[in-house]
Amino acid sequence: MRSLFLKIFFLYWLANLIMFATVFVIIRWTNVGANMRPPPLEMMDRALAEEAVDRLDVEGPEALAAHIAKLRDTIGVRLYVFDAQGREIAGQPVSAAVKEQDAASGIDVAGTDGAAYRAVVVPPQPPFWRRALPFLVLAIALGGVSYWLARHVAAPVQRLRAVSQQLGHGDLTARVGPAVSRRKDAIGGLGRDFDLMADRLHALVESHQRLLRDVSHELRSPLARLRVALGLAEAQAGPAAAEALQEIEGEAGRLNDLIGRLLTVSRLDAQSAAMERVPLDLAELVRRIAEDGDYEAQSQGCRTRVVRCDACTLGADADLLHSAIENVVRNAIRYTARGTEVEISLARVEGCAVVAVRDHGPGVPAEALADIFRPFYRLGDARDSASGGAGLGLAIAQRAVAVHDGTIWALAAPGGGLIVELRLPVGGPGAGVDALIASVRTADR
Repeated sequence: MRSLFLKIFFLYWLANLIMFATVFVIIRWTNVGANMRPPPLEMMDRALAEEAVDRLDVEGPEALAAHIAKLRDTIGVRLYVFDAQGREIAGQPVSAAVKEQDAASGIDVAGTDGAAYRAVVVPPQPPFWRRALPFLVLAIALGGVSYWLARHVAAPVQRLRAVSQQLGHGDLTARVGPAVSRRKDAIGGLGRDFDLMADRLHALVESHQRLLRDVSHELRSPLARLRVALGLAEAQAGPAAAEALQEIEGEAGRLNDLIGRLLTVSRLDAQSAAMERVPLDLAELVRRIAEDGDYEAQSQGCRTRVVRCDACTLGADADLLHSAIENVVRNAIRYTARGTEVEISLARVEGCAVVAVRDHGPGVPAEALADIFRPFYRLGDARDSASGGAGLGLAIAQRAVAVHDGTIWALAAPGGGLIVELRLPVGGPGAGVDALIASVRTADR
C-alpha cells in the first residue's frame, strides 16, 4: 500500500478497533456487568421463578415443562429449575453458560412443602443483526474519525509531493498555496518554507536565463562588426596574411554558432507549452536528417544508416523536433569511430514514437550518462573541445523533447558506443520496444 493517506487511515482505524475489542474482551472475560440487571427485571425474574415452582408443586414436572416451553415460545425467556441435587427438573439440556449463570445469579426459591429449588432465568436474546448493529455503528464512527485524522495529516504531504513533482518537471510557478501554509503546525511551516524555496529558485533560474539571453545578444553586435572588419581586411591584405585571417574567420564562425546555440537553449527553457503544433511526418524527418548527416559523416570517414523507420505522424513544432534529432545524430557522427556507421531507428512503441541513435565511439561512463544533457558538460579525453563540440547539442535536444512532453536518455551500447533514445507521445498501438532496442544494439557493422 503506497498511499500515505490509506496507511494512516487504516492504522488509525485498526488501532481504535483493537482498543475497543480489547476492552470488550476484558469485560467479558472478567464478567464485569455480565450479570447485572436493573431491579425491575430482577423482580420479574424472581416472579417467573416462583410461578414455575408453584406450578411444579401443584401440577408436577410435566406441567412445569409445558409452562417453560410456553414461556420460551411466547416471550423468548428460557427458564431452568434445579432441585437440591442440581438436576434440571424439566429435563432440558443445560449448557455451560447456564451453569455459569446459575453459580453467579441463580434464584433460590422454596416450595410449598419446604423443598429448596434454584432457578435460572435467561432473558430473550435479540437477533444477530440487532446485537451486531452497535458494533457496526461503532466501526463506522471510528472510520469517520480515522478518515478525518488521516486526511488532516496526509493531504498536505500529498500536496507537497505533487508540487515538488511539478517543480521537478520544470514548472517553477508551482506552489503549495495557503491550504497548507496557513496551518499553524510543523506541516504548515514546511509548506511556507517550501514556497519560499520555490520563489528563490524561480528568481534564480529567471536571472540565469535573462543573463544568458542578454550576454548572447550583446555578443552578437561586436561579432557582426568583427566579421565585417575581417571581410575588409581580407580584401586589403596580401597573401601572407590570408591564412591568419581565414583562421580568425573560422573562429568567429564557431563563436557565432555558439551564440546561436546559447540563444536556442534560452528560448527552449522559456518555451510555452502552448507552442504551435502541426502534423509532422516523423519518418520523413528522420530519413531527411539521416541523409543530410551522411554528407558530414563521409567527410569524417563514417556513414549514417536508417536501420528501421516505422510510419509515424505526430503534432509537433517541426523546427524544434528537427533540431533535437539532428543534434543527437551530429553528436553521434562527431564521436563514432572511422569506418563505422551511425545507426538510426524509428519505431512505434505503445503510443509513443521512439527514435534511437547509436554510435560506435568511446562511449560514456555510467555515472555520466545523465550529465551529458547539461549545457557545456564535457567528459574530457575523447569528448573534449578539440572534437569541435561546445557541449550544447544534447542540451538543446533534451529541452526540445521536453517541450513536446517527451523524454530523452542515454545508455551504453553493447560492445562499446552510446545509444541515445528520444521518446515522444503519439497515441495508438505500436510495436514492441524490445524489437527497437535490439535493432540498434545488435546491428553488426
